[in-house]
Amino acid sequence: MDFNPQAVRRWRELGLETRFGDASDPEFVAELPLPGAEWIISTVPIQPRGLTHEDTRATLIQLSRTSGFCGRIAVASHHARDTEELFASGADIVLEPFQDAADRAVDILCGGKEEERTDIPSIESEEQPVS
Repeated sequence: MDFNPQAVRRWRELGLETRFGDASDPEFVAELPLPGAEWIISTVPIQPRGLTHEDTRATLIQLSRTSGFCGRIAVASHHARDTEELFASGADIVLEPFQDAADRAVDILCGGKEEERTDIPSIESEEQPVS
């Protein structure tokens, strides 16, 4: 699922089942075919909303579990202070992109094996005219 219509279109072009919607909408999450899924992976950034400043990631974890999802949940965190709260909310894995990238860079610089990168075309590059 994605709240960006361009991203939804791109995922569908790649043959992936994708739905446009809001991860914090209980009705939307309840309609997703989650019981057969193995993973939910959320890269939704934290965005203070309304009076409660509800964390969409924690909301998605809670809504997924109450909708019958029994698989594993991975969420992204851009602040180490959020990691423990996300684990407490029920996340199985918390990805910290900046810390993970720094750890990987140190590994490579210290002689670790460089792995082939996955080419992921960006949405923005497809919309610009080619000269």
